[in-house]
Amino acid sequence: MKQNHQHSEAILLGLLMKHPIMQDIIHPDVFLTPQYKSMALDVLQWYKQHTDVAAQPQMLFGLVNDKGGEKYSSFTVQSLIDFIEKSIPKTEEEAHGFLAYHLAKLEDERHIAAIKDIVEQAYKELEKGEYNLATFMLKQAPFRFEAKQEDTATLMLKSVEESNGFKTGIKVIDDYAGGWYKGNLLSLCGDTGSQKTRASLWILFNILKANPSFKAVYFEKEMMAKDIGRMLLAYFVGIKNDHIIKASTNIEKEALKIAIKAECEKPEVKDILDRITVIAPTDFSTVADMWKIIDNTKANVWVLDYMSLLDEDSKSTGEKAYTVMDNMKRIKNMVHHTGSFGIILNQLRKGTVEQRINKIPLMDDIEWSGDIKKLSAYVLATFYPSNYHTHASPDYFYLMSLKNRDKKNYTVPLLSQPEYVRFEEAGDQAPDMMNWIREYQKLKEKKESFT
Repeated sequence: MKQNHQHSEAILLGLLMKHPIMQDIIHPDVFLTPQYKSMALDVLQWYKQHTDVAAQPQMLFGLVNDKGGEKYSSFTVQSLIDFIEKSIPKTEEEAHGFLAYHLAKLEDERHIAAIKDIVEQAYKELEKGEYNLATFMLKQAPFRFEAKQEDTATLMLKSVEESNGFKTGIKVIDDYAGGWYKGNLLSLCGDTGSQKTRASLWILFNILKANPSFKAVYFEKEMMAKDIGRMLLAYFVGIKNDHIIKASTNIEKEALKIAIKAECEKPEVKDILDRITVIAPTDFSTVADMWKIIDNTKANVWVLDYMSLLDEDSKSTGEKAYTVMDNMKRIKNMVHHTGSFGIILNQLRKGTVEQRINKIPLMDDIEWSGDIKKLSAYVLATFYPSNYHTHASPDYFYLMSLKNRDKKNYTVPLLSQPEYVRFEEAGDQAPDMMNWIREYQKLKEKKESFT
C-alpha cells in the first residue's frame, strides 16, 4: 500500500511541475511522503514568482536544507526528471484524468473499497485514451483534497462580476425573472402531443438569438435525427412536413433542395444553424457520452429529448426509477462542471391531466417528479388547450412555470403554428389561463343540467 501511495504521489508531483494549473488544485497536504511534500512546497513557492510557467525539475538541484547541506541528492532529482518525462501526460485533458485517478488512489483502504469499481473502470478508460470519460467517472467519487476555496466576500463579488445569467430571448421570462442561470437544469414537461419537442426547439432558437456567442447541442433520443431535420426545415425555410412527403418526383425534390440551400445561406439563418449540433439516438447512450459531446462542442446550452430514454452509465438495473434518479444526479453534476444550461424533456404520467377538470398540468403529474423537483432549478409545463377542450382555439398555447428558483411562478401565453415549429408571444391576445377553467366549468354545468 505504501509503495502504491509513493507512486501516486510521484505522479501528482509530476503533474504539479508539468502543468501550472495544478497549483490551484493539488494541496501539499495530499503528500504523505516527507520528501515529496517538501518538493511540492518548493514547487508551489517557485510558482509564486513564475505563475504561468511550468516548473522545471532542475530547479530542485542545488537547494539547501536547514543545515546548509544539499536538500535533495542529484540522483533523486535526476530520477524525478526521468520519471516526469516518461510518465506525466503532456496535455491538460490527460492530466486531469490522471489527477482524479491518483487522488482516489491516495485515499485510505476504506474509501478505496467504497469506490473500487469506479477507480478500476476509470483506469481502463485512461488506458484506452478516454480521458474525459475517466475524469467524469472519477468526479462521482468524493475526495478529501479539494481545490482551495475562495473567501465568502470574494465569492459574492465574483457573482456580480462574472454572472452566469443569460437572456432567454422570451420577453415574459426576461422581463419577469431576468433570464436563467448557466450551471442549471430546466425540465420541460407535458402530455403526449402537447408540442414539447417543438417548444424546446423554439426556446433553444430564442436563446441562441439572444446570446450570439452561445453554441448548442440537441440530443435526440426519441425520434430519428431526420425528424428534427424536418422541424428545422419548417422553422427556418418554411417547408412543412407534408410538402416533403408530397414531393414524389425528382424534379420536385430538386426544387426543394435548391430552396433549402438558398434559405440556409442567409446570414441570419446560417448563424443559428452553425451554432447547433443535432446528435442522433445512435450516437449517444449515457450521460458520459453527453458529457464528452458537450465538452468537444463547447456547448453553452443543450436539450435532451427525452430523459427516461437515457441509458444507465455504470450499472444495469430493472428499476427504471433508479436509472432516472441516477442519471438526473449525473446530469446535475455535468452542468455544474461544464457551466452549461440543460433543457430536459419529460412526459406526464399517463391519465393524470385527463382526470382533472381544467386539464392544466401540475408538478406531481410529471414522471419521476420527486427527482425533477429536487434537481431542476426551473420546471416548465406545456399546455395546449385544444388537445382537451373542443371549444378552444388551436392557435393558443401556454408555457407554465411550475418551479422557478428565484421568483414566483408565471405563465407565458403564446400563439402557436405547430406546422412551422413557431410560437409567438401573445401578450393580451391569448385568453387568461383561468378563462379555460371558467369556460369548461360552465359547459360542464350546462351539460349536467340537461341530464
